[in-house]
Amino acid sequence: GPKIFVDPRRIVDNSGEHAMEEESRSMYLKEGWHNFEAKFFHSGVSEGEAGFILQYSGPDTGDTLVPLESAGECNPPPPDLDEENDVGAATPLLAHLVDDRGNSLVNHQCNAIEKVLSGGGTMNTEFQQKQAMARCMAQDCEQSFQTQKGLYTGCRFTDQFGFCYSFATAQQYCAEHMEDQENCFDNAGEAALPPLGTWDGDVFSTEWHPIENAEVVLPGEESGATYSCSCMKNCGCDGEDECWCLDENQEPVGYDEEGFKEVHVYLKEANRGRCACSCGGVYAYSS
Repeated sequence: GPKIFVDPRRIVDNSGEHAMEEESRSMYLKEGWHNFEAKFFHSGVSEGEAGFILQYSGPDTGDTLVPLESAGECNPPPPDLDEENDVGAATPLLAHLVDDRGNSLVNHQCNAIEKVLSGGGTMNTEFQQKQAMARCMAQDCEQSFQTQKGLYTGCRFTDQFGFCYSFATAQQYCAEHMEDQENCFDNAGEAALPPLGTWDGDVFSTEWHPIENAEVVLPGEESGATYSCSCMKNCGCDGEDECWCLDENQEPVGYDEEGFKEVHVYLKEANRGRCACSCGGVYAYSS
């Protein structure tokens, strides 16, 4: 199966031994060059011949899927999305992306780890940082379930560190100003229902996904170490070994290869709308 990376975020992960199947994701790219990498393997275990068909669509293709190798040079993206009809706040401050000191307005569980990553706070151990990040991702995961058709609730857009803007006005600002690449970062078009996103399924099954390649920042050190996160959606978990979920076939979403590796899942419908996450093998939930 393939993995696809853009700048250098992993946007598609369909790895594993299986026959050919379709996997897709949408994202907004600003004008200019972008790093692109596609990885593919075929072990010979799964039935059928090896195959990898890579296509994309966008404004320069008339929203028609075309093979990447014949797409040619991309045209610049359009300017603001129909600026004349924008109805949300016109600036990041008015839309509550940031406060009057320029700090991102994110969920409260994300405030502490954001301060560490931005150089404004400290956590003395790697474990503390991973646990704080896991709490943050669990709260963002639960915000993603708040998406509603016709509204700008939920979580599609994040700040530079990958944390959900907590205000619906901020999500709307980014949807209407996708060219603002200093403030608006796209988790995935399929992370929310229209008009915020492009998802057309159940609100508890969107393509929202947790952060990957977060940096460990220790006082006085330049470790360069990174870690990623995975979440169990609609679940309450007792550590990383047992989870009680809305769907007894629930699998972890994300990129932490250490988290929820051998989790046993049991059915519990009361955990609808809850999330538990693991970051770098450290487990936590939002509250």
